[in-house]
Amino acid sequence: MKLSRLRAGCVGLCLAVALASPGATQQTTNDDLRKQLDALRTMIEGIQKDIQDVKAQLARQVPPPSGVGSIIDFGNRPTKGEGTAKLTMVEFSDYQCPFCGKYVHETYPQILSEYIETGKMRSVFIDMPLESIHKFAFKGAQAARCAGEQGKYWEMHDRLFANQTALEPWTAHAEAIGIDTAKFDACLASGKFDQQIRQDMAQAQRVGVTGTPAFMIGRTEPGSTKVRVISVLKGAKPFAEFKAELDRLLEQADKPVAEAAPAAAAPDTPAPPAPASIARDGKLDDVTRATLERVLATAPAGSPAWISATQADARAVVLARDLGEVFTKSGWRTRPIRLSAAGVKPGIYLFAADEAPPAYFETVRQALAEAGFAPSVATGYRQYYEERRRQDPKFAGFPMAPEQSFLVVVGRVQ
Repeated sequence: MKLSRLRAGCVGLCLAVALASPGATQQTTNDDLRKQLDALRTMIEGIQKDIQDVKAQLARQVPPPSGVGSIIDFGNRPTKGEGTAKLTMVEFSDYQCPFCGKYVHETYPQILSEYIETGKMRSVFIDMPLESIHKFAFKGAQAARCAGEQGKYWEMHDRLFANQTALEPWTAHAEAIGIDTAKFDACLASGKFDQQIRQDMAQAQRVGVTGTPAFMIGRTEPGSTKVRVISVLKGAKPFAEFKAELDRLLEQADKPVAEAAPAAAAPDTPAPPAPASIARDGKLDDVTRATLERVLATAPAGSPAWISATQADARAVVLARDLGEVFTKSGWRTRPIRLSAAGVKPGIYLFAADEAPPAYFETVRQALAEAGFAPSVATGYRQYYEERRRQDPKFAGFPMAPEQSFLVVVGRVQ
């Protein structure tokens, strides 16, 4: 941020003042003094400009959403535990996500026995199917809700997580948990829960969920379906990490709140950004481009960027190249655009190679979101890709280089 130039300017300013002191002026002419004053004036103007540049850069800094302080309304979503529990933990999950399955099988049983069944915490399950990489995840969310119509939501939930690699045919799972298969099939075909599932996905994105599983914890408000997030845990963490955080929050909940302390007002829900404007030839408009540049410029200079597009759509290729230009102009090291033969649905996809991506990954997500692209986000893609390739050598997907941390994929442009 030009701090070295500021320091040099300050040193030069001191020298100039020294030269202009009475002792020095005795040995200089009026012309020399004028030259020194002109140089001093130019130097001061340069310093003032640098200060303004620094202020402008600081003003552009956009803190990534952490989820803390957000309000989640879980409505009639399935819950376990007492409504009087001190804490409520909202789980955002995906029935085909291997990390979600790891949590369900290895960590959740201990949380259930030590916190939920003991009345310390209530848990809420909210669907966050990552459609871009898990083609059965959305249908899994539908299946669980259709089973819930017959009073067997949690039975279907457990059944699907126990059979993540064999989710089809869906009717077999309905038969296994003993519900009316004809009603189940009719419900599944109707798509009656689609809108509700997509509302959950939108809420997850609004509160900063970028991958699954994600857990947002807050104090329970008796009789309310809303919870203010005070802590966030992401990924299939071991039980010990959940225990440490839950015990800390429970201890805080036991402390009395000062009577004079007013309740914090719930923040207004921000309006979603307008959809990104893309020309008929696939190019970005000036407003979308400026939004992307503003947010991307907050990342460390020289951050790497990888972009791919489906080669079957000329507009997608143009858009990918436009995005590459924006990244480069914003100070990123953009790698050559990769064209893929993989069939990609319309939309923008953001894949993190690992479960815990670097901080600049969140900058990319936020830039795409604020520009109106509503990106589909998934973490842990490298492991997912390798597992899929082992199961199906013909799986296309998007291989990632060892040094690669993320990939922006441009699907078909509608």
